[in-house]
Amino acid sequence: MTELIIGTQRKLTGLLAIIMVMVALALVACTDSEDSTATSAPATATSAPATTTSESSPTTTTAPPATATLPPTDTPTDTEVPAPTTPAPTTPPATTTVAPTSVPQVTSSDSPPKIVITSNGEFGDILTDSSGMTLYIFDRDTEGVSNCPGGCLGNWPPLLTEYGAVAIGDITGTIATIDRGDGIKQVTINGFPAYYWKGDVTEGETSGNGVGNNWWVFNTDGTPQRPAKIALAEHSSLGSILTDGAGISLYLFDNDTAGMSSCSGGCLNSWPALLTEYGTAATNDVTGTLGTITRGDGSLQVTVNDMPVYYWVNDAVAGDAGGHSLGSVWWLLNAEGNAIRQMAEAAATPTPTPVPVGTAVTVVDDGY
Repeated sequence: MTELIIGTQRKLTGLLAIIMVMVALALVACTDSEDSTATSAPATATSAPATTTSESSPTTTTAPPATATLPPTDTPTDTEVPAPTTPAPTTPPATTTVAPTSVPQVTSSDSPPKIVITSNGEFGDILTDSSGMTLYIFDRDTEGVSNCPGGCLGNWPPLLTEYGAVAIGDITGTIATIDRGDGIKQVTINGFPAYYWKGDVTEGETSGNGVGNNWWVFNTDGTPQRPAKIALAEHSSLGSILTDGAGISLYLFDNDTAGMSSCSGGCLNSWPALLTEYGTAATNDVTGTLGTITRGDGSLQVTVNDMPVYYWVNDAVAGDAGGHSLGSVWWLLNAEGNAIRQMAEAAATPTPTPVPVGTAVTVVDDGY
C-alpha cells in the first residue's frame, strides 16, 4: 500500500513538473509575441527617419536596438510617410509702373472748370485752374484758333471742357471756349486757347513759362506775361536786322548815350520806345546784349548793348524799314546790336504821322 502511494506521488510530481514546464514555455511564447508586436509598429513608423539618418549610422547596423526606439509623439495613423511637398515658386508681384502725374485735360464733373487767381512768388497773380495748375498762352496761336496739334499737345495738354468755363474772383480777362474740331471744346482767355505744361506736376509750378520763347503765364486780365522779344529779319539790301517778335524794325538814335535816352516829348511821338513789363528775350541768332533802362515815367525801355531802341511810327507791317538813316541819326541795327550806318538802296523817307502828345505806346508782338 505504501509503495502504491509513493508511486502515485511520483507520478503526480512528474505530471506537475511537465505542466509547469508547459506553462513556462507558454509564458515565454506569450512574452516573445508581445515584444514582437510592440516593436514591429514603431519600426515601420520610424522607417522613414531611419532612412534619412542612414548616412551617419554604421554600415553594419541594420536597425537600432528595439529598446532604443521610442514611439514617436503624435505618430500619424498612416504608416506611409507622405512625400515632401515642393512649394510652388512664389511669383514676385508684377512691377507696377506708376504713371507720371497727369495734367487734367477734360473735366470729369458735371460742372464747368473754374479759372482762378493764384499768387505766385515769381510772377505775382496769375491764372490757374481750381487745382492750382498753371495755364499758358502759346504765341503761335491766333485769336480763336489753336496752332498746337499732334506732338505739341503731348507737351502742352489743352484745358478742355464739356460745359464751358467759369471765372472765379477778380479776373477781368474774358473766359470762353473754342471748338477744336474733334467735338471737344478748349477754354480760351481773351480769345486765346489755354494750355497746361507737362513739366508742371504740382500746383503752383510755372516751369513752362518762357519755353521756346513762345509760352507764357496769364495775368489776371488775360494778357500774357510776355517779355519783349528781339529777333532777326532779312532786309533786302542791308542783310540781317533787329526786329521785335512781330518782325517790326527797331532803331538806334545817335543822340542817345549808353543807358540814357535823349528822345522825349515830341520825339517819342515819331519814335515810340520799345517798352516792356517782363524783361527781354532774344530769339534766333541775336548776339547783342539785351537789357532795360528806366525812363522818367517809370516805364522800362529795352536796350541793346546798353543803347535804347525805338520803333519808327510809319513802319506799319513786318519788313518796313522807312526810318533808316532819317536825319542821319536813326539807324537799323545788325545781329550784334550795332548801328548799320549805311544807306539802304532806295530807302524811303515817309512823313511821320503824329501821335497825340502824352500817349504811351507799347507794341505787343504776336510771339514769332
